[in-house]
Amino acid sequence: MRLLFIRHAEPDYATDSLTEKGRREAALLAKAIPSLRIDHCFVSPLGRARETASLCLNPIGKEAQTMDWLEEFDAPVDLNLNPELLAAYPNVKPEPQTDSSPVSGQRDFGSGERTDEALPGRYRLRRPWDIGQKYYASHPELMDPFRWRESEIYLKSGMPKRYDEVVGAFDAVLASHGYVHENGFYRVERENTQTLAFFCHLGITCVLLSNIWNISPFFLWESFAPLTSSVTELVTEEREQGTALFRALRMGDVSHLYAGNEPPSFACRYCEVYSDFSEETGRH
Repeated sequence: MRLLFIRHAEPDYATDSLTEKGRREAALLAKAIPSLRIDHCFVSPLGRARETASLCLNPIGKEAQTMDWLEEFDAPVDLNLNPELLAAYPNVKPEPQTDSSPVSGQRDFGSGERTDEALPGRYRLRRPWDIGQKYYASHPELMDPFRWRESEIYLKSGMPKRYDEVVGAFDAVLASHGYVHENGFYRVERENTQTLAFFCHLGITCVLLSNIWNISPFFLWESFAPLTSSVTELVTEEREQGTALFRALRMGDVSHLYAGNEPPSFACRYCEVYSDFSEETGRH
């Protein structure tokens, strides 16, 4: 069996849709879609993923099934309740007081992602995966395949419930296609050479890969940056009858963009050098 994790094209987070560049990216990806030989398609409920899937699948007459659990991984850390975790977010400051400060109910990570209220003098909710390098270095449990579940970031966020819900739903899909996750590998109930495609997001892709490979999601969140419209491809290898593992053939592939002379987006990246901060070159 083959799995494709396709990140949405460049987003307009404010409208949860694609930018004009994002639509060009999706159009170039659509040209490569027929060669991927997709049998079953699944998509996040968020607009940027659904638009990407639609632009890619309509030309080949396919539709994607919407899966709520494919929504971007939202398991926030509330620094207002857990100020001891401020060390994990070195550049985060409380919301300033302005004439347009929200009274309540605004949900924004600062890049269009959902959070709870962002009141003046309070911290916005943070994602558990946008933490600083020094914090990683001083908390090696985050990279441990087992001990990451003992970390403060995990325990003081929405991760305990959300992570297990997501990977449980994902494994149920694979089990319905013949591959049952148990004891650190996938048991083959029936062989399957079909291709399953998941149109989704960076954070959730890292969660699913961590489940497949039995590693910490923090390792992938820190080390892997699949660009917009990228394709990550895994395929089963069954060296022993009745057991399978998934091996990556490509990760974050954007060759379709290079083929169309479309530069990759900087979305999801941080600035390459600290002094080079701008909308074009990333954020701290």
